[in-house]
Amino acid sequence: MLLPAPRGPITDRLRGELTRPPHLFDPPPDEAYGDEEDLHLALYVCYELHYQGFDGVDDRWEWHPSVLALRERLERWFEAELARLVPRPPAPAPEEVPRALAALVAADQGPSLSAYLRTRADLGRFAEFVAHRSLYQLKEADPHTWGIPRLLGRSKAALVEIQADEYGGGSPERMHAELFRATMRAVGLDDTYGAYLDRVPGATLAVGNVMSLFGLHRRHRGALLGHLAAFEMTSSTPNRRYSHGLRRLGGDAGARRYFEEHVQADAVHEQIAAHDMCGAFAAEHPGLTGDILYGAACALALDRIFAERLLGRWRAGRSSLRQPLGSPPQAPLGAHPQAPLERPPQDPGGSPPQDTEGSPPSRSLPRPIPPRSPAGRLATCPPEPVSESETGPESETGAECGPGTGTGSETGAESEPEVGAEPEVGAEPEVGAEPGAESEPEAESEPEVGAECEPEPAPPIDYVLPLRWQDDTGLEELTAYLRRLSRHARIVVVDGSPSPLFGRHARLWREIAEHLRPDDDIHVANGKVAGVLTGMRRARNEHVIIADDDVRYEIAALGRMSALLKNADLVRPQNHFHPLPWHARWDSARTLLNRGLGADYPGTFGVRRSFFARMGGYDGDVLFENLELIRTVRAHGGREACPLDLYVRRLPPGTRRFWSQRVRQAYDDLAQPVRMAVFLAVLPAVGAALWRRRPELVAAGAAAVAGLAEIGRRRAGGRRVFPATAPLFAPVWVLERATCSWAALTARFLFGGVPYAGRRLRVAAHSTRRLRHRATGPPTPLTSP
Repeated sequence: MLLPAPRGPITDRLRGELTRPPHLFDPPPDEAYGDEEDLHLALYVCYELHYQGFDGVDDRWEWHPSVLALRERLERWFEAELARLVPRPPAPAPEEVPRALAALVAADQGPSLSAYLRTRADLGRFAEFVAHRSLYQLKEADPHTWGIPRLLGRSKAALVEIQADEYGGGSPERMHAELFRATMRAVGLDDTYGAYLDRVPGATLAVGNVMSLFGLHRRHRGALLGHLAAFEMTSSTPNRRYSHGLRRLGGDAGARRYFEEHVQADAVHEQIAAHDMCGAFAAEHPGLTGDILYGAACALALDRIFAERLLGRWRAGRSSLRQPLGSPPQAPLGAHPQAPLERPPQDPGGSPPQDTEGSPPSRSLPRPIPPRSPAGRLATCPPEPVSESETGPESETGAECGPGTGTGSETGAESEPEVGAEPEVGAEPEVGAEPGAESEPEAESEPEVGAECEPEPAPPIDYVLPLRWQDDTGLEELTAYLRRLSRHARIVVVDGSPSPLFGRHARLWREIAEHLRPDDDIHVANGKVAGVLTGMRRARNEHVIIADDDVRYEIAALGRMSALLKNADLVRPQNHFHPLPWHARWDSARTLLNRGLGADYPGTFGVRRSFFARMGGYDGDVLFENLELIRTVRAHGGREACPLDLYVRRLPPGTRRFWSQRVRQAYDDLAQPVRMAVFLAVLPAVGAALWRRRPELVAAGAAAVAGLAEIGRRRAGGRRVFPATAPLFAPVWVLERATCSWAALTARFLFGGVPYAGRRLRVAAHSTRRLRHRATGPPTPLTSP
């Protein structure tokens, strides 16, 4: 890359010094520091000496004291501008950092660049956007990699995991920078590193400069991690839109691969960045939590300015570049090499290109390639002007700009926080508003594409739903949830419902899920296990979520489950009820007591398909099938993850079903003899205390139980999903379980088990020792096709 043309006295001076052998020189006088274009380009040049450098510039300039002195003055100016532009967020408690990052991203507002590029932009504008981003994307991940040697332990491992994906996992052709080169060629751009440096404005350079500022200074390591977290947390939805926009313009799979890669990868990365990287770093350095939030805020603010620059120029009919591009390619877009729109001038001593404020729209906004219509004919798609209604907060509440690693909240449109149709839970009533309500109109307005266009890539995670209904109460709500979920996961519904219901389900779900009956060769007493074993046979992805029909995942939880499954064979999230009728609060006490002593047993798990197949599934002739699965994984040496802060919403049962489950749930405790013994002892202990007229002992026991439940509620941020009244139900729940435990024991010894689907199940779950003994023998053929 050649040195850029000067934009003012500082870059003119710097260019003149760098073309000579290394020598001492004085920085420009104070009066020279006035033009932001000049300042940002000078800072970019100083930073670039640490990356690829410049042709004809001696590498010894990288750490030369004169360059460092100039860079230090430029950085002081830049940091002062950031302090003026970005209010410093309050420092959260270390355990609240992931949540604070999510709130910061959600609160950010500004114009949505991706919404415009998806539905309105012509090829000229899309190419301009790609040219802007090429200054960072062709060295993608490099600035954040400076942080690796500054970290230790869990936060370091998390950053390495993210960066390894950015660098293609060791495959050069899969490096994100190389994928972006293919996109550049597809829209007719020169994919040479730094080819458009002379064309991009200071607002574009500032986006990259802040990364280098944070990365090259150890004192900014917290801000660097926060910046990366904001990038990853605001990437997936914009990249899906960029891909749709490029497909609308005729882009093939190779042209769109960069964006598609980030749709999938960054859904995982955002969870790693927020929890494993920033969360761990905050725990290690509690005094730097404010820096993490500040780095994220800087990323959001600078990308908001970048978006306003592009949309403002396009609204005025001007090019967003300092010098417009040439004509776009007049052929279907592909990732194959082709002539660039216009090769940027590379005159070593040339004058700076003119900023074409008055460029006619015919030059800066060439006619686009018409997209294919569904019938296979070319459809007209003239360029449309940008309007406030298309880009302002009225239609999009998120400000974003990044194409995969760019930032922006994108809190409107497609970025609904929850997959299900029900509102997200919280103790506060206002959380009950439907967060995804505004997403459907945008999804329906997505441009149609022809049959020749490549299909969307398969979601990176499977979702297995075992189902057996006797009536269709709640069918509409479940269908809405599955429809929204199908945009983020491949769904397999194994349906054991009666034929009329099965047929109705098949008609409703045929477009959003693979819907089938349990396999005939699986003969187990527990119908849910039969559904799970059938679904696991049909799973295609390595990461699989198994969930009951009352579980409702949020999109972020899906991504975090997939991230955790990279290093675990079984993931146990934590369920919480919403809405919260009285019996849901009652049953929440059980969850809180389990959390107080360890972790609850949820109605959903994440599993690795290959490990599940190796262990041959799990026994289906038990009542407590979730405990059986956990113990089977342990018996086969599997790795188990139990993130106490990963909350997945669950719909409460009806009151009649709640009461019908009391004895059956108590029967589960027969698989845990110590626990069962404790509950069997409660009623005699209470009776003895009352017989001796010592009610204070009963009151003390009730207070201890409620206190233990409160400990479970406070663990890992549980207060935001569990109501404050739930621990008060804990003593009542213990008395209920103590009573039902005697009924369960009676059912075991007098009737041979509890009723289940027309038969009696005797075994609650097998012991780990017995399962280990089984594991040493040949696997059962439960998961064979």
